[in-house]
Amino acid sequence: MTKEEQQDINRARQLAEEIVGPVRWTTDTAGYCACHGRNLHKPKSDDPDCKIHLDGPAGHSMLFCFHGGCENELNATAERLRSALQSAGIRFEASNECMEMLTKYLKA
Repeated sequence: MTKEEQQDINRARQLAEEIVGPVRWTTDTAGYCACHGRNLHKPKSDDPDCKIHLDGPAGHSMLFCFHGGCENELNATAERLRSALQSAGIRFEASNECMEMLTKYLKA
């Protein structure tokens, strides 16, 4: 990994955490955060997690929630993150993990 790529990852993570709050990073570009629509979850759950990917298709960041009812809030948060990354000129290639998750999410 080049110095510039690591700087992009660090900046993208910083922007993500400014928008979604603390993230438990599991890879350079993916992790878990609290869903911004957790108060809308159906059924109610004590698990507030959603998955964040900075390496979605077409260079977009993606947020995946494991609950229902929070789609509007989640989409608004994801759009704010995409906009921030785009303004910073940060774009990652889509990861296989994100594409697999997106496929499962769209089938549900």
